[in-house]
Amino acid sequence: MGMSPEEIAKVKEEWEEKQKKKQEKEKVKEKEKKDESKDGDEQKDKDKKGTDTKTFKAPGSNSSTPIPQTPTHQRFTLHRDYFAS
Repeated sequence: MGMSPEEIAKVKEEWEEKQKKKQEKEKVKEKEKKDESKDGDEQKDKDKKGTDTKTFKAPGSNSSTPIPQTPTHQRFTLHRDYFAS
């Protein structure tokens, strides 16, 4: 192939270093996610304690007015003349 054993060893070492750096980055990201989830849980607990069981409505919203429903899709018909093989 034309590559000497020294060149192969050098490339192998570089690859191993990249893999170690990649693993370290993943560990750091996992730690950050854990910290964020802990902070988020604490924030949720504070929010739960701060709000009562009352429900809040936006001003001007009227629940007695029905919302008009639009069809979700149209119906299409395939013509045999166009799609016949």
